[in-house]
Amino acid sequence: MPEPAVKPDSPARRKSVDDERWAKWALTAVVAAGILAGLIIYLNNRSFIIDEAMLACNVIFRPLADIRNHLDDNQLAPPLFLILSKLSSALFKPWDLSLRVLPLVCSFLSLYLFARLGWRTMRSWFVVVSTTILSLNFEYLEFSTTFKQYACDLLVTLLLLAVATSWSGMKRRARLLVAVLLPLLIGLSFTTVFGLFGLWVVILMFALRSREGKNWEPVVILGAMTLVVSILLWLMMLSQYHHASFLSEFWRAGFPQGSIVSWTLLAFSSVLGYLVGSPPMAHIWAVISVIGFISLARCARPVAAFSIASISAAILLAILGYYPFAGERVVLYLAPVGLLSLAAGLKAIWTWKRIGAFRFVAVVLSVFLILWSGFSIWLRGNEIWLGDGLMAVIAQLDLGNAVKVPILVSKRASYAFRVYTVDQDRAQAIYLSDWNLSLGQLYAGWVRAGMPRRFWLVQSGRDDRVSGENGAGLARHCVVRQSIRRGNSAATLIEVAAELELTPAQ
Repeated sequence: MPEPAVKPDSPARRKSVDDERWAKWALTAVVAAGILAGLIIYLNNRSFIIDEAMLACNVIFRPLADIRNHLDDNQLAPPLFLILSKLSSALFKPWDLSLRVLPLVCSFLSLYLFARLGWRTMRSWFVVVSTTILSLNFEYLEFSTTFKQYACDLLVTLLLLAVATSWSGMKRRARLLVAVLLPLLIGLSFTTVFGLFGLWVVILMFALRSREGKNWEPVVILGAMTLVVSILLWLMMLSQYHHASFLSEFWRAGFPQGSIVSWTLLAFSSVLGYLVGSPPMAHIWAVISVIGFISLARCARPVAAFSIASISAAILLAILGYYPFAGERVVLYLAPVGLLSLAAGLKAIWTWKRIGAFRFVAVVLSVFLILWSGFSIWLRGNEIWLGDGLMAVIAQLDLGNAVKVPILVSKRASYAFRVYTVDQDRAQAIYLSDWNLSLGQLYAGWVRAGMPRRFWLVQSGRDDRVSGENGAGLARHCVVRQSIRRGNSAATLIEVAAELELTPAQ
């Protein structure tokens, strides 16, 4: 229902202008606070988690010419992301800070672009609400300082969405250039495929409305380029893993068996800070988002078309096993879609027939969503701030004395250990080869180290649980002399209590 006209010099108009001015200041403050929070977390320099360490080993220990080939340890990342990361790692040290620069920059640009795009779509305080939720989102803060490509996914989605909203005002040459160049972003983000399909639907709708032949050229070019890069991406995945069974294993974890509605709610749970993890909140979010999509279809049709088309493409291609990471927790690329629909839904509730009760509901929901996002950070903040803690453990080890006291490193800790000690003498480090840390494996590593009287055992993550199961057997032959523990990681100085005359089987 259209709102009644307001005279330019009326009190209502002046109040509206003042509200917009305060909302813009608040939006600027939220973006600045989000960037500051990301910068603080980045400079805190938490330890690599195992996925980061695995990917970092591929980047650090490979030459630039070999960085695009099959990665070790079942790692998968876009080629341009790997190349840029390799170049940034050559600029400055330490490795973890240099490798995390690209995700950090992408997250900062994403927050700014989301705020700008949201304000251009709907000049409302609810854009401030959705931007605040994004800046407080656990996945956003985590991936902005994690050496993985998911922050790039978010930025690319926003770039494509920005093009979709400004397509009608672009000149013919700019449209053709965009249609040719945008598909190349798949080198930075695999989820570009979903956004390209959403953009293609938007420009197809524009061409159908205009009925001009020149508007069909970008449709054909973008459609063909999207198809080509999609096929190339799939072939690259198959060439790296030789078969699709490995991808299907990831897929079963990322897309649980169930309805598409369940999958969609699971995907958006990460966008809203696990708010929809509980069924009641899931239904509340679904209702608000449906209202938002209806509102966007009226006032911002390109945003609605892009959102629905990109989500549909993600679901369809994920069902076909095209890209397994379309679901589960790595769905930061869906944040613009989910949060814009949320803002539009809250705004629609606020303006519904100008009834005070609905305005109260919109305010309560907004405050609740912001508080819930902050609560999720409070619950899981240590994961962002500390990580596995292995870097702090290694810093306290006397690596220079490794000749006298050898260091045995578990499989799970070995990747980060290699990264953090790449510039130090680590020749005496013995890397255990089995993921299950057993007494037999410790004995084999001890023999390889020359059967010393004392040795360090470096562990990380679930190694503690596994070693606990073997603790009784280990205690019969060894004594713990010192322990260094930070977060989920530990280094234990073990002294052999008596001469061991055992076989690995024992």
